[in-house]
Amino acid sequence: MPLQPDEYINSRLDDQISWYDKKSATQKKWYYWSKVVTLICTASIPVISVAFRHQSFTVVITAVIAAIATITEGLLTLTKWHEKWIAYRSNAEALKHEKYSYLTSSGAYSNLNNNDKFHTLVDRTENIISNENTNWASLGKKKGNSI
Repeated sequence: MPLQPDEYINSRLDDQISWYDKKSATQKKWYYWSKVVTLICTASIPVISVAFRHQSFTVVITAVIAAIATITEGLLTLTKWHEKWIAYRSNAEALKHEKYSYLTSSGAYSNLNNNDKFHTLVDRTENIISNENTNWASLGKKKGNSI
């Protein structure tokens, strides 16, 4: 028996929207935390250098802080938290748009019978998901970075 529209929306579409929402929030959190750590580290180096210029530990402390900032920026580059955050958020919003356009019979879903509306929904949402998977794979190949 073929999948019914409500089943598809509940088991596939809503699940994918939720997945993209959660992934987007996680990537955003990691991106912001990495930027905050980098900002605090880089801003503290000149302050520590001036405030403790006559102390022997100043060089070691500033070197450690600089290393932390460098490592944090390196992790940001390798993990692509910002790019993933934007991609996941974009896909979540695109899937929500399709869902609500379908439910309100607007946009691509206007003037279609129920069967055609459902097939259009499936085609369009699966295309969004498939394209995201392709884009995700190419993100890892870009400039030889890992994902």
